[in-house]
Amino acid sequence: MKKSDRKGRMVFADPTHRRVFILAVILAALALTILYLKLFYPTTLIEIRYKIFEARFSAVVIYNRVFLVLMILNFVKLFAYAVAAKKSRPRKSAKTPTVTAVIPAYNEEKTIADTVRSVLRSDYKKLDVIVVDDGSSDRTLEILHTEFSSDGRVTVLTQKNAGKSTALNNGIAAAKGELLLLLDADTDIAPDAVSLLAAHFDDPRTAAVSGNTRVGNVVSLITMFQRVEYIRDFNLIKNGMARFNAMAVVPGALGMWRSSAVRECGGFSTDTLGEDRDLTMALLKKGYKVGFEPAAFSETEAPHNLRNFMRQRFRWTYATLQCIRKYLSCAFNPAKKGLGLVLMPDLLVFQTVLPLVTTVGLIGNLFALNLFELELISVSYIVAVCTELILFLLAKRVTREKIHAYDLLAVIPQRIVYGVVCTFLLFKAVLYAFLGVTVLWNKVERRGKAVRKEIPQLEKDKQESQPD
Repeated sequence: MKKSDRKGRMVFADPTHRRVFILAVILAALALTILYLKLFYPTTLIEIRYKIFEARFSAVVIYNRVFLVLMILNFVKLFAYAVAAKKSRPRKSAKTPTVTAVIPAYNEEKTIADTVRSVLRSDYKKLDVIVVDDGSSDRTLEILHTEFSSDGRVTVLTQKNAGKSTALNNGIAAAKGELLLLLDADTDIAPDAVSLLAAHFDDPRTAAVSGNTRVGNVVSLITMFQRVEYIRDFNLIKNGMARFNAMAVVPGALGMWRSSAVRECGGFSTDTLGEDRDLTMALLKKGYKVGFEPAAFSETEAPHNLRNFMRQRFRWTYATLQCIRKYLSCAFNPAKKGLGLVLMPDLLVFQTVLPLVTTVGLIGNLFALNLFELELISVSYIVAVCTELILFLLAKRVTREKIHAYDLLAVIPQRIVYGVVCTFLLFKAVLYAFLGVTVLWNKVERRGKAVRKEIPQLEKDKQESQPD
């Protein structure tokens, strides 16, 4: 390198290094200040410590009151979603727009064939399938050619490994359907799911519709916890959010999109790790309607162990922060309606700020050692856990899910464990965002066969879910 080139280069060109340097300078300054006071003014240090204790106790009291107000508002929000949630009333339309299913696949040899077969079993006739192989290094491409080369409804595209968003965009570019059924490669859908989703697009304002996703591989404690989460949070709360046109995300596990609206938004963005959440929010920003169909069922493979679960949820958490930053200008904006007045405040206040403040405040309570404040905060947590159980029972009634006895036993420990793990992941995501650390996709390991154990039961359960 030339001397002139070195002279013009920034000392900290990398923003991560710059932020670490700033933190190091602040910590060093604090350490030197404490050392100076201890050596030359020890009585001052005692006075400061006493004043800090007084201020800390006052801060804990203020925190507890603020926390209780936020918790009550959160309960009101959750019950508003639960009350607004639609009961399962399947409907079909006389219109039959063409539908193209686009399935991105990267190293999905264990699940891809079953996923494509489930789509081909659909009772919807105007349907074709495009599978985009994203440079798989396993037998995914070989299986696709072997199983479906003679089926004219299936098209297989290949590309160099470039990520899920790029694979989806390439599939969408080749799609001819008026509607797009976008599916993950580990998902099985019910035969009438496409028909039920397509019926929503009779309304020209509708740009996307989410289906009702179940966990198909309840094979461990962590997958049982996720089953409870999907029933309550994903399928009850999302159901209610759709009534306010504030759908958080149309997931890859089962979602249908209007192709013209997707192309209007430029397809799936590579700006975030949550391409489906990003596009959902982009559609809401443009004023489109995003719905939910509780009777359109699918089953997906959830992470089967804690390691894979934390990898997946960290990516989801980090992607949520990215989307909050991207659409921050919409927050509290009346012109953006559901996105600005419901979804963005929910993401900002209740899903980001509240968990962070709750954790910091809980630690403060433990150090304050005031019996009344500790009892107050303990009772509030007990009420919160009981509320989770009530919401789960409401989910059973509204979504007409088949609930097992062990689901009820799992509700309370699930919320406690999830609270700890998800808050840890949120702190980690905030730290990574501050430091500018690059977060990769971190694909979750699939088992394949575990998901298929409950698939024959899906149709029976769905028939039981029909209204009387």
